[in-house]
Amino acid sequence: MRRAWGSHPICANAFRYISDAAEQIAVELEAGMEQGVRIQETFNRDFFIAQSVNFGRSYVMSHRLYGQDDGPRFFFDPFVKFQSATGPNGTTFAGDKANKIAVRELVTGKDGHPHAFVVIDASVDEIEPVNWTVLDRVHEMLKLRCPDAAIGSENGEPVFGIMINNDDVVKSIESNDHMYREWLEAKPQALIDDYKLRFKTFRNWGIVSDPTQLRFKIIRFIQQYDSTAYGGVGSELEGNPVYIAVAVEPQVADKKRKGINGGDIPVENVDYVNAELALAPVFMNNVFVNEYETQGQVNLKNGMTFGAFPALNGQWGWVRGPQTEADPFQQTGKFYGLFLIHPRPEARVYDTMSFIYRRCKESIRARCPVESPRYNPDAVNAGRSATLAKDATKGGAAISASNEVGDGETFE
Repeated sequence: MRRAWGSHPICANAFRYISDAAEQIAVELEAGMEQGVRIQETFNRDFFIAQSVNFGRSYVMSHRLYGQDDGPRFFFDPFVKFQSATGPNGTTFAGDKANKIAVRELVTGKDGHPHAFVVIDASVDEIEPVNWTVLDRVHEMLKLRCPDAAIGSENGEPVFGIMINNDDVVKSIESNDHMYREWLEAKPQALIDDYKLRFKTFRNWGIVSDPTQLRFKIIRFIQQYDSTAYGGVGSELEGNPVYIAVAVEPQVADKKRKGINGGDIPVENVDYVNAELALAPVFMNNVFVNEYETQGQVNLKNGMTFGAFPALNGQWGWVRGPQTEADPFQQTGKFYGLFLIHPRPEARVYDTMSFIYRRCKESIRARCPVESPRYNPDAVNAGRSATLAKDATKGGAAISASNEVGDGETFE
């Protein structure tokens, strides 16, 4: 994997005063570190999910999943993305050139950049929310198949991690009183010393919350899938009905504000918050290790070296801009980092597993205690809304119930 990040152009005169220089460098290095972490996290997640696809263990969350070779699948390739068939100058690709593009008709996100997508087997009855009866079965399979890949243990049972949004877990079990009580009683356990993670365990799964997980929205249903129009992704589903879902970014540029230098200010993406699908990889040990490339170390003596790991392993430093008439002394430049990562597969790369599931994103109507039979014995049931009606005899308010939720709400 080769990725680069650079700061905006800076004039070297900004470093003429010590206080300003220290402040500027601190801002640049902090931003560079944050960007480097995001690059590696995204690469690790996408590479892990891609391996689960390659080895036939990328599943649609469904009660129909009984074993490794039995269950609906999804397909994902982080190197093939949705993009428009129109070039940067308005030119239109055609023929073989267009076929090499992931999708020829549409389709970019709101920010105009290509986006990852998934191809989902549409023969499944439904894409279910997180199904704990399925995960119980999966845990049993993993315990027999690769117990050494567990990230910890609890009461003698191996614990495997699942990278998922914590809110999706809670919503998937709130409707089951017994399971929800079990969730509330679960305690955070410090199980993974190597990763310094502290998380809640539930049914022998470590819930590792991923606030920027991959999320998707379904954009089309295809009755007879032609993988050549989608970069070859999901060729195993050739001729079958599929769903195509495109990735939604966690953040978008603020439409109303700009930064002090005219750049975009990132804000939350409402489409991401309300996205209908999400990917959850199973977090395991001994899958792959990142080997970092370096062209050798620079030794500044006194124990200070630059090479493999300073600034998240890139050749990180100051790069001068080109010599121009406006800048003959090349005083303008930028901080630049080059990230070169080579994943080295380990023994359990063949056992990687991931799921795509439906998110419970709908809001539920709030109710007063008087409408709930838990608090008010006179309420008919929780599915009927209580209506206030004037009791002329007593001069007060009596409770009646309508047949439809929200019907007959009158207040005097």
